[in-house]
Amino acid sequence: MAGPILITGAGSGFGKEVALRLAVAGHEVIADVEIIAQVSAVRAEARQRGAELRVEKMDVTDPGDRENAWTGASRSSSTTPTCPEAARPPTSRRSGCAASSR
Repeated sequence: MAGPILITGAGSGFGKEVALRLAVAGHEVIADVEIIAQVSAVRAEARQRGAELRVEKMDVTDPGDRENAWTGASRSSSTTPTCPEAARPPTSRRSGCAASSR
C-alpha cells in the first residue's frame, strides 16, 4: 500500500465517511477534524466499525496545525510523500518531498 491518506474535514459528513471507509478497507488513514470534541466521536465510530485510524485535531486555517499534520503524515510512513509544491506548508518546501508531476 501507499503511504498514509490524510483526510481533512473528517469530523462530519463526507470527509468522515470517506476516512472511515478507507480505514475499514485497510488503508492507513489520518483523519483530521476541526473541533477537538470530534476526535473522540470519530474514534468511537471507527471502533464500532472495526476500523483503525489516527484522528487529530487540525484547523486548516491555522499554519501551525497544517505544519503538524504534514510532518506527522511524513513521519508515519516509510514512503516519501508526493505533493504539489503549493500544497506543502512553507517550512516543508524544498525539504526533500518528491514533487508531483501535476
